[in-house]
Amino acid sequence: MKASPRSAISRPAMEEEAVPVDRIDEAILAFHEAYQTVIAGADELLAQQGLGRSHHKVLYHAARHPRCSVTEVREFIGVTRQAMQRPINDLHRLGLIEMVATPGNRRVHQLMLTEQGAALEREVTQLVRYRFEAAFAKVPAASARHWLTVMKA
Repeated sequence: MKASPRSAISRPAMEEEAVPVDRIDEAILAFHEAYQTVIAGADELLAQQGLGRSHHKVLYHAARHPRCSVTEVREFIGVTRQAMQRPINDLHRLGLIEMVATPGNRRVHQLMLTEQGAALEREVTQLVRYRFEAAFAKVPAASARHWLTVMKA
């Protein structure tokens, strides 16, 4: 399960010399600016539908995990049940997802993208992909691998 952003974060014990604070601050600023750039077009497209980032996260996960449960999506996003209700209800109301009761346990609802929901997810995700492709094209392959290593850490 993904750690909540509000989880207590302790400073890792490092055997090597710590990264200077100014380098960390530079990384924070770069991350923030990059994130805003990467999601800008996607967020605009979502906003045209009256949707936001949380809606895309639901669509993204459901596209990669067909018939996933609402609980699985909630854990992927890292929000409470209450916070999950609005995006799920919005997407269902707009005909972008279907909720199907699990045959063995009718209390568990599985999500499936409708054709319209799958098309929107592809379009929004492709906008994000274009930004990453453009950035990765500007740096050596080793730099992209190092970036992935840092992000996964």
